[in-house]
Amino acid sequence: MKTKILLSIFYIAIISGFSFSQDTNALKVDTYVENSESDLASLERMSATFAEQLRRFPTATGTVIFYTDVGDKNVNYCSKDKLTAARRADFVREILIDREHIQADRISYIDGYLRRSTELEFWIVRKGTLGPTATPNAHIHCVCANIEIHGPARATVDDRILRFSAGVSGGSGDIVTYRWQVSAGKIISGQGTPTIRVSLTNSRIKKVTATIDVKGASGCCEYCNESASLSTRVFR
Repeated sequence: MKTKILLSIFYIAIISGFSFSQDTNALKVDTYVENSESDLASLERMSATFAEQLRRFPTATGTVIFYTDVGDKNVNYCSKDKLTAARRADFVREILIDREHIQADRISYIDGYLRRSTELEFWIVRKGTLGPTATPNAHIHCVCANIEIHGPARATVDDRILRFSAGVSGGSGDIVTYRWQVSAGKIISGQGTPTIRVSLTNSRIKKVTATIDVKGASGCCEYCNESASLSTRVFR
């Protein structure tokens, strides 16, 4: 009889341990979806409920993943400024910290990129479990820009001033910035614009390479080359 009881306890322990070992992921407890029927009052109630769940599990942490509506055209997504999802996440943060008095270091926020609607997911991450990962289901269609530099292939030291211009075509960005560098000489005007003037500071210069770094021409494309270079041979 004693042996059977011990075996039963051992069997239960194995089953319990197996179940616990399988439960290694964070738990999603709520999802807010922005639509014509949603309002900040419902998000406020959801945030308060989330705070209550965090109080029930004092050793757990919370994660809020926010997704931006792919159709949100009020600003360029690349700026990540003033987008609806980011504003909603700030609203939740204020409720959790200022009103519900949840410690700030117990909550993390993840920019989940894009979905077909503005959404916020609320996750409980218990001690020893893996945190959640973002699952975007929409993407911005973007096109890499073509960047060229126009300038002289040859020059002489008597020219003294060289002129380089950047040409940007195509692409899907609408906010473009320019940053020039030269291997020799000195930029005397045009930094931050498509065209620069470079002074040959001494007669020993044999080559000037102008390089332009263009930011924003390709929108949010992550793997586009946004730089170009052109070298000018300088002869005496």
